[in-house]
Amino acid sequence: MYFSTSGGIASFAEQVDFDFRIAEFASWNGEQRRLATGGNALFIFANEQAEQIAAYEFIKFLSSKEGQTMWVEGTGYLPIIKGVADNPKYLADFFAANPLIAPVKEQLPYAVPWMIFPGPRAFEAEQVLIEAREAILNGAPVAETLKKADERINEILN
Repeated sequence: MYFSTSGGIASFAEQVDFDFRIAEFASWNGEQRRLATGGNALFIFANEQAEQIAAYEFIKFLSSKEGQTMWVEGTGYLPIIKGVADNPKYLADFFAANPLIAPVKEQLPYAVPWMIFPGPRAFEAEQVLIEAREAILNGAPVAETLKKADERINEILN
């Protein structure tokens, strides 16, 4: 079992040599299913006003139904606006033709905001967690790796 972003499904499926499947995220003991989302973002770093305006217009386009259709088809990420996933004018055909992503789309109602660590070093703390996950996936001892990650994250955040 592997938990990851929907943006990696197509690439992962191309790289494996086994019967690759996607399933709904589990929920236990009658608890409501919740899936953290929102690790993606677009930023404008331009200093010149003309570049800032152009970048803003591009982000506005990506946030439109047409832009979301292109973005989802090109990346595998889910749409950020309602009204495109099941609409034949936009993404209905894409989801019908890509059964691996269908369980992901069906879980949109369970999406909740992704919460990052607090404070100015939040991304550094997040990186420790990412590195611990990768180490575990590559055979590192789970309990020891998580203990070290916990200690390091607490150092960063305190």
